[in-house]
Amino acid sequence: MTPDLLLDALGLAAEPWSVSVRPAARLMGWFALDGGHVGALLALVGVALLVLMLAPRRHAHAVDRLARPVRSLLLGLLALVPIALLLGLLLSRGIVIGRGLLATLLCAAVAAGVSVCARGLGERALPEHGPLAQTAVGLLGLVLPLAAPIGLVVLAVAAPLGLGAFLSGWRTAPAQAQADRRPKRPGLR
Repeated sequence: MTPDLLLDALGLAAEPWSVSVRPAARLMGWFALDGGHVGALLALVGVALLVLMLAPRRHAHAVDRLARPVRSLLLGLLALVPIALLLGLLLSRGIVIGRGLLATLLCAAVAAGVSVCARGLGERALPEHGPLAQTAVGLLGLVLPLAAPIGLVVLAVAAPLGLGAFLSGWRTAPAQAQADRRPKRPGLR
């Protein structure tokens, strides 16, 4: 069934002389899984796994930081919102310079956040497996809902939450950092 027939059946089809597109038709067009959407989902998965491979220790610390969700969410929003607003401003004004850099930065930040949340989800689903398998299963659980409208809510929460944990994940407790720097000698405590 084509979208036009479905809209006609629902009584939402616009008349041929109308210049505006009905909101329902526009919304259905956003969630049609065509090649571009599938490619974007695969790119999100690929970059999220790359984040895990490039910074495994920071990733592990970030998953531990997910225990403080409010702090992580606020830090992630503080990082993502200015980038998204600046990119939106550049796109609306037609300014070409800097759009590619900001779009790349936004995609990388979202992928880092989703990667951390995916590993946290995967640790609960597969506690006996390694971090790559945990992240892959968690990504499956976070990316599949993106084919439906509810997926945007999942992405809007998972991306800033994970990004905030990733940004604060490099900090370790001072006592732990001091213990890591001390030389280990047998027989001495």
